[in-house]
Parts: sequence; structure tokens; C-alpha cells
Amino acid sequence: MITERDPTTTMKNVKLFALCATLIALAPMDVRAQTTVSPTKVFDLAPYGTTTGRSMALCGPTKEGICYSTITSFGAQGSTSAIYTTNGTSAPFKVHDGQHETNIEATDGNVIYHWSGSGFTGAYDFTFSATNMVQAVAILPVPPLLVLVPQHVTSAAKFDAQVVNGKLICAMDQGMNVGVELVSIPALGKPKTLVKDIDPGSPSGCVGGVEGSTCLLAGKMFFSAKTAAAGTELWTTDGTAAGTQQFSNFNTAAAPDFAVYKMVSIGSKIYLSASNVPGDNELWMCTAAPGSLTLLKDINPGTAKGSSPSDFTIVGLNVYFVANDGTNGRELWVTDGTAAGTRMVKDLRSGAGVGSEPEALTLFKGQLHFFAKDNAGVLGLYRTDGTTAGTALCHVLGSPNYIARTYTTTARLYYLQPGTKSTLWRTNGTAASLEKVLASGHTTGAHPYLPTSIVTKGNTLYFTADYFGTGTSFWKIMDPTDRK
Repeated sequence: MITERDPTTTMKNVKLFALCATLIALAPMDVRAQTTVSPTKVFDLAPYGTTTGRSMALCGPTKEGICYSTITSFGAQGSTSAIYTTNGTSAPFKVHDGQHETNIEATDGNVIYHWSGSGFTGAYDFTFSATNMVQAVAILPVPPLLVLVPQHVTSAAKFDAQVVNGKLICAMDQGMNVGVELVSIPALGKPKTLVKDIDPGSPSGCVGGVEGSTCLLAGKMFFSAKTAAAGTELWTTDGTAAGTQQFSNFNTAAAPDFAVYKMVSIGSKIYLSASNVPGDNELWMCTAAPGSLTLLKDINPGTAKGSSPSDFTIVGLNVYFVANDGTNGRELWVTDGTAAGTRMVKDLRSGAGVGSEPEALTLFKGQLHFFAKDNAGVLGLYRTDGTTAGTALCHVLGSPNYIARTYTTTARLYYLQPGTKSTLWRTNGTAASLEKVLASGHTTGAHPYLPTSIVTKGNTLYFTADYFGTGTSFWKIMDPTDRK
């Protein structure tokens, strides 16, 4: 039986359908309800105890290997730690045994620099060591070539160490008559060496830093140090006492210190987020030449205001960063090393003093990708070529308030969404490509991924995870090649 439709009703339905389609198009789509990608388990970390991964890094002369550290709990019997290496496909072999939680600090060729530490009363004890992978023997554990007595660092933040001329330069407490000063950690079993007592006597010349608070340029490490005579200033070191020198000097009544918060080197220049007046944190620049330090641009003019540049990210010859000009809130900026070429890329979230709060800036497929909020406060993934017109939304994310960390392969951008149990996602920059990393047979994908235990190499992501509560395993995901 065929029923004739009322033309009025039909027209109403057409209009209603069009309205719904418009609303759907305008509404932020929760793209998290997309497909999943299952990683491949390469091997279990250990057949005994409760073993978890702690840190991971590429290692070897050409970064062809993967090093990772573990900690194994035996309940009331205590715990042990270890460092292993693998090529990402076969079973690993152990290169280091330890008693406390061990974390990889840096790698330099076949040398793994690592530290173990425990926190108490707002401070840490750090033991720095170095292990040479060449002397490692499969299956047979190899003791570390250098073991140091734990050193008390009077700060809740560990000094951002760097490998300088084949040695790890870090800060360690040298005792009551020296304080926390620069120390050189050699790779092959020689004792640690005090590089220089920057502030002679018991006061500490080096203070706790954060990630990005030091950088390398022209064979030297740039870092902050403090002396009774000069206050806090920018210093450089080549790993020797004679090559450790004060670089800046703002010890005046108006500018008693030069405080550095972040820095990055590109070519022959260093860009710094720093202040010579308390509270006036702005964008500075220098070369390796003494006397080259200068204020590149006063983005938020006025004493004790400051634009607080952060998240320095290099793309080509430019450096992108996040700053607040006092009018548009925290937005994305870019600099080419000149005052005229230092500008806001785009005001993504309009309104006086309300910024889009860009975060997790990442170079991916030749362009800067970043996460930011729109006018409705919805977090999304954006890309930019550095121009206002070339800054576009890739896709929205839905409800997460911030991103813990990003990782990039040649074909995909991964991001870690934090929480009590975090989730890992991958995308090629389109909503249709978004996938949740989810082991086959696991139902939620929620897991406390450790941001420091994930690395990428080529088109593959490697990580450790315990999806099923039966033990932590070493996993990998090989990305597809998109059709052109």
C-alpha cells in the first residue's frame, strides 16, 4: 500500500534536516569516537616480579638502537632496576643493573648516561652513572662502569644536564664547603670531576633547573649560575674550569639579576625567555660572542609585566613560541631573529586578555602543529605555515583540557591525553585519520602511560605499557603510508 505524503509535512522535514545538518557542521565534533589501532607486542619486559618501564631513548652511533630502563618490585623483598638495549624487533639484552629506580638522562654514541634518585622533603638524591653498550654481553648483566655516591641536590628540580665534548655536565652537591656546582661525568669509568666552584665556599653556584633551561651552542653549554658578587647570570662552559665563564652582567640596582627560564639554539643564535628586571620576562637573543646578549623584542611593554615566552619550537629558520602581549592573551608567536620579524601568528581566541593557550608545539610534515582552544574553549589540533591565512584547524579533540606530550613519526602525530589513566592517540592531521591506541582485547584504552617511556624512529612508535594487568611489555606501532 502506497501512502501519499502531505507536501507541507515533506517541506517541513526537508527544512528540519537542513537545520540539523547545519548545527552538526557548526558543533565541535568529538572526534575521539573514531577507530582504534592495535600495537604489536614485541616482548614482555620480565617473566618475574612486577616490572615497569621508566624511561626510553634512541641510542647507538646512528641512533639505531633503543635503550630503556625498568624497575622491578619484589614486594617486601625490595626492588631492582636495569637498563636494556634492543633493535626494536628482537629480544633485548641487559647493560646495567641498579638498586634504585634508574632513568636515562642522555645518550651519546654507545654511551648511556643515567641517573637514579629518590625524593624527600622537597629535595632529591641523584646518582649519575655512565654505561658503555659496547662492553655489554647478551644475557650476562654488566655492572656500570661508573658508580657515584648519592649526592644531595637542594632543589625539587634536577639540573638540565647536557653532553658537552663527550662528557655529561650536570650539577651535584659537593659537600658543605663547596655546595651544588658543575660536575663532569665521564663515559668510561673515570671519577667524576668538579668542573668549577662557581660561587667559592659553601654557597651553591648552580641551582635546580627545568627542561629547556640549558642549551648547546658552538661546543659550549649555556646555563644559569649564581654568585655572591654578580647574582644570577648567564654562564657558559666547555667542560673545563678555564672554559667556564660568566656571559651576562646585569648586576645593577635596577637590574640585579638575569634570570633565564627557557632557551633554545638555532644556527648561530640562542633565543631566551629571560628577565633582567623581576617579573619582566621577555624574548632575548645572543650568539656565542661575549657582549651579544640583547633584548630582541619587548612583547608586553612595561616594567614587571612580561610576555613570558615559552614552548620554543624550531621550524626551518624560524622559532615559534607562546607569549602574552597584554592584549590578546597567550597566543602563538614566531620570530626570524629580528624585532620586525617577531610577531603574533594569529589571534585564535578573540577577546581582551583571553588567549587560545597554545601548547605541545610540534614540527610535523614540515609545518608547525599545535593544540589550542577556540572561542568556545574547545581544544583542537592546528597547523600553520607562519601566516595568519595559513593557520587552520585540523580537527577538534572534544573534552581534554591539555596535552601531556606529543611524538611524531614520518607519517603520524601522536599525542598523550593525561588523566588518572591516560590515553594515546594518533592522527595525520585529519579528523578521519584519528585513532586511539588500543591493544587487541583491551576495552577502554585507558592506561597510565609514562611520557618518558615512548620514542619514535622513522615510521614506528615504541613504548612500554601494561594493558591487561599481567605485566608490562614492549610494544610498537608501524604507521601506514598515506595515499597521495
